[in-house]
Amino acid sequence: MRPVRHLATLLVVFILFCGPSLLGQDAFSPSFKPTLQSNPLQGEINIDGQLDDPGWKSAAIADGFAEVDPGDQVKPGVRSLVLLTYDKNKLYIALIAWDDPGRIRSSICE
Repeated sequence: MRPVRHLATLLVVFILFCGPSLLGQDAFSPSFKPTLQSNPLQGEINIDGQLDDPGWKSAAIADGFAEVDPGDQVKPGVRSLVLLTYDKNKLYIALIAWDDPGRIRSSICE
């Protein structure tokens, strides 16, 4: 029974990650005027760099960002995700960037 369960798990993972591209559904289309419905904080958030606090569970999720330099509204090479929530006094924003920290570069300009 175990091999069948593992095979089913592999099939689900394959469909989730490869299925859309096999069906031609992986085309990227940038959103020029996105909207985000934010939700009030539900729980507590500790500002410690960890996103496992209860308050992040109800946060709005922004995804599908486009790259503008280099490129012009193209799909980025790595995925980024933003979590957003608020309470009476504060706005909470978390950025999750799946990238190799050693390859990140930046320049300072006015």
